[in-house]
Amino acid sequence: MKFLNEHKEWAQIILRVAFGFAFVVAGLGKILNLAMVKGMFEGLFGATIGTPLAYLTIVLELVGGLMLLLNWHASCAAFKWIARAFA
Repeated sequence: MKFLNEHKEWAQIILRVAFGFAFVVAGLGKILNLAMVKGMFEGLFGATIGTPLAYLTIVLELVGGLMLLLNWHASCAAFKWIARAFA
């Protein structure tokens, strides 16, 4: 904690990389278990909207995570995560 207090400019970079990595890993995990994810989303939201929402979630996690890792429009990536959280 002392390091982050002395180097506050590093805190943003460390958090951005950590959250970006976490979301990319979560998106890849959903791709590797696509049948399970589609079944879960269909159980939660119904057969008609569950599958599109599953694919949308995967895309948002991968794109948003990569945007954070690459620091490309990081505020836009944060907005995508907020939109996903309330969807």
